[in-house]
Amino acid sequence: MNLLRHVRGSTRVAVFHHPAPPPLPQLTVREVEWQEVSSLARGYPGYIGTHYRGLLARRWERGGRLHEFRADGDVHFAWLVRRSTIAPTETPGCVIEFLSPIGEIGHCWTPPECRGHGIYTAALRWLARTAAGRGLEPWVYCLDDNAPSLRAIAHAGFEMRAMFCSTAIFAGGNRRRSITLYP
Repeated sequence: MNLLRHVRGSTRVAVFHHPAPPPLPQLTVREVEWQEVSSLARGYPGYIGTHYRGLLARRWERGGRLHEFRADGDVHFAWLVRRSTIAPTETPGCVIEFLSPIGEIGHCWTPPECRGHGIYTAALRWLARTAAGRGLEPWVYCLDDNAPSLRAIAHAGFEMRAMFCSTAIFAGGNRRRSITLYP
């Protein structure tokens, strides 16, 4: 188990055992090449908008790889990145540091017509096994108001360990956004 070294920011942390993921359903998985990202942006504008390409480029330059998952006509996309910290919000100081590198699973997306069929859960299990096979403890994070993703993350065998809380200021008031982190 990867022990947390340091947690900074508005964070509540609970520590849980991470069970081994159950067996995988049949998936076709491929690593997406960088030159394909533009064509994916045209095919899936809800996932890879123009504003998002800079973030994707930074993830790629840091060694992260985008994976495409297919099963029974459904598709899902997710990144696996080797990291030593997770800072999923723009709030300064909201950071979790680890004693050794982890396998961060993030920026996951399933097209609306493919949701609810279990491909996200299967993709998470595959990515968790892949990260573990590389000697990295798998972690994933999600906005805590995304109930379908939270259910899939739990079904994939992840258990909550931390909660990031941030406040975004908008005209007309405050809006609180929380991001839940799972190992």
